[in-house]
Amino acid sequence: MQTSYYRELYEEKTQLEEEKEKNRELAARVNCDYTNSSKPSSQSPNHVKIHNGREKTGRKPGQTDPQAGGHPACDDRGGVRDDVNYDGTVKAAAYLLNNQCCVSISKTGEFLKAVSGGKLALSAGMICGLSKSFQRKRKKNAVKSS
Repeated sequence: MQTSYYRELYEEKTQLEEEKEKNRELAARVNCDYTNSSKPSSQSPNHVKIHNGREKTGRKPGQTDPQAGGHPACDDRGGVRDDVNYDGTVKAAAYLLNNQCCVSISKTGEFLKAVSGGKLALSAGMICGLSKSFQRKRKKNAVKSS
């Protein structure tokens, strides 16, 4: 009689443990949200949209402020042009300093600004683009001379 009692007790405890494990698995499924699963936060039931704190400017997307400076302007063909046009000698000096003398882009800009007494302030993007610009001109001249 004692063995049957222990057997029943063992079976009941085993069944109880199995039910507890099922309960843990179901609770884990129910408690899944965007913090502990791959579910996106927008699909959570109490999703609150995050407010965008930027101020409206009234301009269309992509429009730049002409008074802010530093932004390129578009020409009639839809391409981008530089707001400031420099003399060819300034561009050549910047190109030679950067490419032939191995001076960094920022140091090239600083040097030309210092030499000109602050009148020349070439952007890093312009100095960087000089290599491609001169390369295109060399190719055009090579084609013309052929």
